[in-house]
Amino acid sequence: MTAASQQVCLGEVVRHVKDRVDPDKANLQWYVAGAHMNSGDLRLGRRGRVGDGYLGPAFHMRFRPGQVLYGSRRTYLRKVAVADFEGVTSNTTFVLETVDPMVLLPGYLPLVLQSERFTEHSVRESKGSVNPYVNFSDLAWFEFHLPSVDEQRRVVTALEAADGCVDRLTTLKRRGRGLWRSLIEQHAERFGSAPVPLGELLTGITAGKSLVGIDEAWAGGQPAVLKVSAIDPDGFRSEEAKVLSEPDRFDDSVALTAGDLLMSRANTSELVGESCLVDRDYQNLMLSDKTLRLVPRPDVDSRLLWHVLQSTDVRHQIVSRATGTGSAMKNISQKKILALMIPYPGDRSTATEVVDAFDRAHETSTSLQARVHQARSVRTALLTKALEGEEQ
Repeated sequence: MTAASQQVCLGEVVRHVKDRVDPDKANLQWYVAGAHMNSGDLRLGRRGRVGDGYLGPAFHMRFRPGQVLYGSRRTYLRKVAVADFEGVTSNTTFVLETVDPMVLLPGYLPLVLQSERFTEHSVRESKGSVNPYVNFSDLAWFEFHLPSVDEQRRVVTALEAADGCVDRLTTLKRRGRGLWRSLIEQHAERFGSAPVPLGELLTGITAGKSLVGIDEAWAGGQPAVLKVSAIDPDGFRSEEAKVLSEPDRFDDSVALTAGDLLMSRANTSELVGESCLVDRDYQNLMLSDKTLRLVPRPDVDSRLLWHVLQSTDVRHQIVSRATGTGSAMKNISQKKILALMIPYPGDRSTATEVVDAFDRAHETSTSLQARVHQARSVRTALLTKALEGEEQ
């Protein structure tokens, strides 16, 4: 095989590494679960520490720096990441590397795995409806155009530049979010009243329902149930929903309405207890069993309450009280949520004044997030043109 342009099958140029180990005996410090991998982001920004909780028998695949991790469950999420440290992952995350770096550059491999054609192939070959999965043997026969090494290098360089732009905007967005939280904390010190249990600011909590959904993109018309990923502090993500496998079980009592204050009761340790406000009515979208609706008292401003729930102190309370022995998922009970100590002003005039200031600060953060999305869209378009232009 030469380094010239050619048609290849993935299995000819990519090796599925199966380095099975006991994470404790192998003296490995870090593990990576599916929840640590972000869709469309090749970096591993998060990881877990071996020994902090029960990993389970599935976490026995060692990965090394430079190898590529590919999530084989729900492959439409495009969870692809390049490791920059050694660790262990589960057997549902494929550890991949190039067979010959002089034929397929290591930096080009993750781009192939992110491509639209490859994703379409992996989704088409997936098995199961509730939690679809794909085997490596299903991916190995994927055929694609492999350009010369020089052309691969040019593509990698171009995509690295695009990633750098996304990184810089993401950093600005993170700083904007930090300023927003700092403003919340500064004002909280001037509320003139001591923090109160969240339960005193609510009339109740509405729990969602446990219903089975199918992995079908929600178009807005079909009855659907929320995924926990719909609750994002940057805003409610209505597209993060699953169409109900039994539409007649839709429960109107937990359908979403404009202004609902939602909280996740189960998620990763970083995201458990996150909250958001629903932007409009969704008659065909309902709460899941992992999502809650907080119902503020009539005299409590739901927007202000959402802002203070994002403060660093409240987030620390939530994370420290969450429990769970799983490798990634943590839970927080309604009892612990109601006991959270919340800074909230005692008079309406102060509440009105500060919520406007908080809104302005948050708008700055969300505008930067929009810029990040734009940059990622450009990066995706560049990837498509570079990898698939010659095959169309």
